[in-house]
Amino acid sequence: DALGGAPNTTRPKILTLMHEDSPQSRCVFLPHENAAAPHPDDAEEDTPNITTCFATGSDKNSVITLWSSFTSDSVPPSKFQVLSLENPSPSYVVDLCFGPAPQYASPPSCFLLMGDRHEGKLLAFHVQSKWNKGEGPQKKALCIGSDFVVPFKQNHPVYS
Repeated sequence: DALGGAPNTTRPKILTLMHEDSPQSRCVFLPHENAAAPHPDDAEEDTPNITTCFATGSDKNSVITLWSSFTSDSVPPSKFQVLSLENPSPSYVVDLCFGPAPQYASPPSCFLLMGDRHEGKLLAFHVQSKWNKGEGPQKKALCIGSDFVVPFKQNHPVYS
């Protein structure tokens, strides 16, 4: 069949993995984080990855889920952190903000941004990473998860 023969082909069973009670409304791939390390000492550093880790939004983007990366050994991504708000607004715009990741600097990080579509609020969830312990010329950033949030008050709602 068309999907069964190629070694790096994503199989349909993986594409249905994230189906839950509520539909996913947004998906963003993290820029630098190659593998999930929700507990900093137990990261699978040597797994060959097809993608970086990623985040999905559900419940009109009021719930953000961090996922491990897709790997070349057909193991589906796993959910490792769920970020939700106690009293969410009816809906949010979700985006990503990041900077460069020089290999001889501190580990890269990014911010998942949740802009309230109804009030002037913006939440910036910091997504922390660390460098892998592997030897070799190429370091990998391992995603640890969100460690803090910075709230911003704006004059107007975020529309896009």
